[in-house]
Amino acid sequence: MGTQVHAGDNYRRVVELIQTGAIGKVTEAHVWVSRAWGLQSAEEAKKNGDIVHVTERPDSMPVPAGLDWDLWLGPVQPRPFNDVYVPGPKWYRWWEFGNGTMSDLGSHWNDLPFWALKLKAPLTVEASGPKPHAEEIAPASMQAIYEFAARGDMPAVKLGWYQGANKLRTLDRRQDPHLAQRRALHRRQGNAPLRLQQERPAAGEAIRGLQTARAVYPEVARSIR
Repeated sequence: MGTQVHAGDNYRRVVELIQTGAIGKVTEAHVWVSRAWGLQSAEEAKKNGDIVHVTERPDSMPVPAGLDWDLWLGPVQPRPFNDVYVPGPKWYRWWEFGNGTMSDLGSHWNDLPFWALKLKAPLTVEASGPKPHAEEIAPASMQAIYEFAARGDMPAVKLGWYQGANKLRTLDRRQDPHLAQRRALHRRQGNAPLRLQQERPAAGEAIRGLQTARAVYPEVARSIR
């Protein structure tokens, strides 16, 4: 699933640069988002701008007019309505309805490394973060490292995902302003990183960004003109 920005020039240009070998062989790719929604303390939820704070399944509330709660629940086990589920994107932190930020933003942001690096199923996955909430809620902050085998002329590669308070440790925020970006992607080839910020800029910024994307490695032909 890569429905956001997938057809844009910014994404496509990165794919072109990677798949033509313009920056060499890629052996690491790292994706991070600052959103920290999910299981955390009340203090952390306030600091991280979570839209709701909850740690356990709540008590029942009256079902709002116009909401078919049974239909909304679908195939999951019945549970009483509460506004910690809806309206808004509160539901995806609950294991029965989603898998937290990883399956929400991760499904979009990881689209680019999977596309550009021709990734399929990983050999190994190692996740770290707070102790899992076995029954109910996905963590607000966590990270995962995926290792993939070589694909054709592409070498084995390691893909890192970082969300919330978990940040990429190999880069220093004080020395690298890209780490302050809300959503970004970093690829490493030796000591030559390629970074992409994934945002929805204003029209003028979008035009400048597009011109910059087209100017990088002008000898590499664009796949769509």
